[in-house]
Amino acid sequence: VRRPDGGPAVLKLGDPDQLNHQAELMLADQGRSHALVLDHDPEAAALLLERLGPPVAVVVEDPLEQFRLLAEVLRVWWRIPLTLGSDVGSKAEGLLGILRVQGAQFGEPAPTAIGLAAELAQTLAATEVAEVVCHGDPHPWNLLEHAAVEHEAGSGWRFVDPDGCPGERAYDLGVVIRRMESRATHPGPDSGFLRQAAQLL
Repeated sequence: VRRPDGGPAVLKLGDPDQLNHQAELMLADQGRSHALVLDHDPEAAALLLERLGPPVAVVVEDPLEQFRLLAEVLRVWWRIPLTLGSDVGSKAEGLLGILRVQGAQFGEPAPTAIGLAAELAQTLAATEVAEVVCHGDPHPWNLLEHAAVEHEAGSGWRFVDPDGCPGERAYDLGVVIRRMESRATHPGPDSGFLRQAAQLL
């Protein structure tokens, strides 16, 4: 959309509970790691955000460099006060539920992998700690180019579309790998790429 002064902006509408929670997170971030909130109408569940450029998936070809940039901006996002995180329950317990349903439905060719995943999820559910407010969906299409670099982050990149759940830093970093949109640009998991990416993150 265009603002009254003619400048570009993005109008975001959505479910009131979800969008107003996102607004709370973005306002706390103050444009350091996420698109800056220009205006917010809680009753209309409407957000006016600064307009950003293309995603890192388009601008940066090297997937490992994409991951490095995602991690760099995540470190700034994680400064949001933990009290602002939405209580959506344990991600590890959620994974156990997914494995029970989808493991039974799709896991027949790889029962060992499903078993190991369930075992790991059970361990994580017992030890999970709320360290930070996770972005929840940090991937190369959700990190967009930002023209101004004078903000505290010193970075020309900003996130969009946060989930804002409390969790561990490792959860967000795991999502970075899981949502690997650029996976076609490398030979595949057997190449050691996933191990290299995990070490980098």
